Amino acid sequence: MKQEKLNIITIQDFKKIPTLSFLDEEVMVVNNNDIYQIPKPSYPVRMKNFVVAFCISGKAQISINTINYNVSANNVMLLSPECVLNINEMDSPKATFLVFSQKYGKEVISLCSAIWNSLDAMIRTVNHSVTEEEGKMILSYIKKLSDCCNDTTNKYRREIVKMQIVSFLHELCNACIKEDSQKSYLTREMQIFQNFFQLASQNFKVEHSVAFYADKLCISPKYLSMAVKQAVNKTPSETIQGFLIQEAKVLLKNTNMTIKQISNDLNFQNPSFFCRYFRKYVGVSPIEYRTKSF
Repeated sequence: MKQEKLNIITIQDFKKIPTLSFLDEEVMVVNNNDIYQIPKPSYPVRMKNFVVAFCISGKAQISINTINYNVSANNVMLLSPECVLNINEMDSPKATFLVFSQKYGKEVISLCSAIWNSLDAMIRTVNHSVTEEEGKMILSYIKKLSDCCNDTTNKYRREIVKMQIVSFLHELCNACIKEDSQKSYLTREMQIFQNFFQLASQNFKVEHSVAFYADKLCISPKYLSMAVKQAVNKTPSETIQGFLIQEAKVLLKNTNMTIKQISNDLNFQNPSFFCRYFRKYVGVSPIEYRTKSF
């Protein structure tokens, strides 16, 4: 049974579980022995945090933004804020998690410029396989992060946790992106794309115009288009369109919102325009997409 709106999950929702490790409301660490204390959501939920999940054993079948993934031992998944998670099946999974808020994640990622291309590729691919040795490395970091979050007597706790997460993300990129032919540093164009992508991910529901984002970045729309095209071989409009279509698919498949409600939520001028827009990029109408399996 679908809901009228998606449930939202934040770190605050787990603060009452005493065995989990926290750094205020910014970081949460879930050790493998704690996973069964976390209730399995009955409905699709929208994540408001960055999540690194590592499957130690067992299996699960989940969907992220309506795309299905089979998760098994030595799989590591990176989820970005605003993604929609639905757990379809679970077969005795044993897993560990690192969760950090969107604001905290921006601070961490700003320290990862040398691996931005690899990190971006990891987040876009979502599910990755690692070796047993790399799995041990992941568990070692999770244990250190958990211990550090719990050590409230350490006056440098916040700084240590942040540096450990930065180091952990570098190790993950080294493990998961085996061959990365892209440059390991941020070009000016890639910096512009990264800033544009973050702005678009936060504002795409309201602002569809390239000019809006160019103004926010203090550059011309023409220069923004040139920089994004050079960085990722697509236009700013295509990036905004990707966010809109993904969100529309999520709402169509996971909620009971009407076409008019979805059109309004995504700030289209009217439902008819939204339907034409959706059909143009997906190939079917919103109603057809909702009622059929894709």
